Amino acid sequence: MLSTGSINKKINEEQLEMMADCWDEFLRQEISIWREFHQFWMYEPLIPTHVVRYEDLIADPKSTLTEIFKFLLNVKSIEKTLIHKLIKKETNDENKTYYQQNEPGYSFRRYSAEQMDFIKSEAGNTLT
Repeated sequence: MLSTGSINKKINEEQLEMMADCWDEFLRQEISIWREFHQFWMYEPLIPTHVVRYEDLIADPKSTLTEIFKFLLNVKSIEKTLIHKLIKKETNDENKTYYQQNEPGYSFRRYSAEQMDFIKSEAGNTLT
């Protein structure tokens, strides 16, 4: 995203190879920032938090959106509400796709074994 200025564009393999040193430096700086950000939100007792995994939103949008709105509205059920009807309407077609997604783990090929080990050592508990 930083390289293209877009969430739906990718740089090609040749560009990635040219930027390998920058990528490694970026990765090593950002993993601690990423870890601290997530730990703050996961373990801050005064701030109600609901974690949504992108993979869950893609795999089961109806259930995931329902859980999000139950959390946001602080209710046990949203049945018989307008939001429930809208979620049902928008997620009724199982063949409808909202996002173009690569296979889970697709981006892992961008990381060397050494980088993966570094990520696991720096943020392992946060990743599980």
